Amino acid sequence: GSVCLSLAEGVMHDVFVSSIVGGGHVFLQQPYHPTFFALERLDQCMARTYTQFTCPQVPLPVEINSVCVAPCEGGWYRCQVVAYDETTQVCDIKYLDYGGYHSIAASELKQIRTDFLSLPFQAIECYLANINPTDDENISAFVLEELISQQVGPGQV
Repeated sequence: GSVCLSLAEGVMHDVFVSSIVGGGHVFLQQPYHPTFFALERLDQCMARTYTQFTCPQVPLPVEINSVCVAPCEGGWYRCQVVAYDETTQVCDIKYLDYGGYHSIAASELKQIRTDFLSLPFQAIECYLANINPTDDENISAFVLEELISQQVGPGQV
């Protein structure tokens, strides 16, 4: 199965903010990690597989913490189910390679092929120290995005 990448404590890492959840909550990727180059190829293979072939849906009721595949913006991406509402049959999912959360109908989720689990999950979920945004409109997230958009920079745990 897959493993999650992490950041070694006390060491500087080159990181890229791939998703901003809120002003103090982000997902990072390590673009110079030896496994990162394979992510683009994995995305292409998964898009081809889940678009061209009939793949089995995730069984109901959906199991919390299960890893599966979800459609998003024309592609198919590895995700983890973090919540499931049996009444509405809607899942809250976390994208494991790019980060971010999304609500999606359980019927849209597909089972993941085991060969698509060999690459470690690329997104690292982080909460920024000493930052506690209190804004209801999530303005702090927009400010953070303006500061770091499209940049690789140093990060330390």
